[in-house]
Amino acid sequence: MPHPSGCGGGEMALYLPPGACPDPVRDWYEVGLTPTFFVGGRFINQMRSTRSTSAAATPDPLPSRSLHTLTPEIETELAEIASAAGCELIHVEWKGGVLRLILDRPFRPLAPTAPQRLTTAQSAGTPPPLDTAEPASPDTPPGVSLGDCELVARQASAVLDLIEFGNGRYVLEVSSPGLDRELYRPSDYERFVGRLARVTFDATGPAGHPAKRTVVARLAAAAPGAGGTLEVTLADDRTGERFTLGFDSIRRARLEIEL
Repeated sequence: MPHPSGCGGGEMALYLPPGACPDPVRDWYEVGLTPTFFVGGRFINQMRSTRSTSAAATPDPLPSRSLHTLTPEIETELAEIASAAGCELIHVEWKGGVLRLILDRPFRPLAPTAPQRLTTAQSAGTPPPLDTAEPASPDTPPGVSLGDCELVARQASAVLDLIEFGNGRYVLEVSSPGLDRELYRPSDYERFVGRLARVTFDATGPAGHPAKRTVVARLAAAAPGAGGTLEVTLADDRTGERFTLGFDSIRRARLEIEL
């Protein structure tokens, strides 16, 4: 397992492998809005020589074909680790030798209601509430902490080492979503109705050619359409333009920070 190194200036941590030293040129880390927390490290599989004969005879819970790819079985294991820590795994990404896990606290809406929509005042530009979750109270769990990220990182790395993920050498990042969080799932759009977002989606360009369009607009509504797929309605605060997108046509969406 990697050893923690000291850090300061914000709630951020770096994990280094045994014997490694921080780069003297890059021994500082700027604390920004996203990711809120960072836990990472390079892992060399240290379990090969410690497996007992009985353990080796026991079938692995995950198939060996998952050594170099992020499979549904691995995602399920990681989601269960996050859940056991009181968090929810909202996104996993394996790219360029880096495995990124994004954690959040499970969302608890106030009560089952009709599909989320903006009021007339909100669609005209009045800032909406930052969230539709239950108000803070002694019974409301806090946001994801640095300790949560470290706990999930330790437990996830143990499982990944066991199955020799990434050939035993990779970088693991665990963080919270940040203020300008990206929206990944239909439930994210439903949760943040009323918030301003930067959305990139498929559109039709000149002469009918496929194109992409990016707008900054308010999430006016998010509800299942006729076919059961989520439909997201965007409202431009400046022009009053409103248009509805199918969830499958959205390529990327990220909340904008409103001051």
